[in-house]
Amino acid sequence: MASLSADAGTLTLALTRAEKLQALHSDIAVPMSHVVSIEPVADLWSHLRGIRAPGTGIPRRLLLGTTRYQGGRDFCIARVNTAGIVVTLRDEPFARLLVSVPSLDAAVDTVHTLNAHRA
Repeated sequence: MASLSADAGTLTLALTRAEKLQALHSDIAVPMSHVVSIEPVADLWSHLRGIRAPGTGIPRRLLLGTTRYQGGRDFCIARVNTAGIVVTLRDEPFARLLVSVPSLDAAVDTVHTLNAHRA
């Protein structure tokens, strides 16, 4: 499962080998100064927008890759019925990173850790 981490002023979204193949993308690293907000959400699927291109999608089940919408694009590793983390960015190719996590508690813990690195 994809993971978010922060180190030396950089936020990194690390993908598994399978996720890289399905999303048609490699790991993503952005400077923490470009992170606007990091939020846990109970239902990540409800935060998706746009259409997937490129990447892998199974309707109402799974979305891995880039979603494009009028005015921008997001990068998503989203599974239906899972909690997740929404990272809002500025001055980056993606407006947001949306990442599924095993539970809302895991999302809250990860967000707390990442926000500590933003201070």
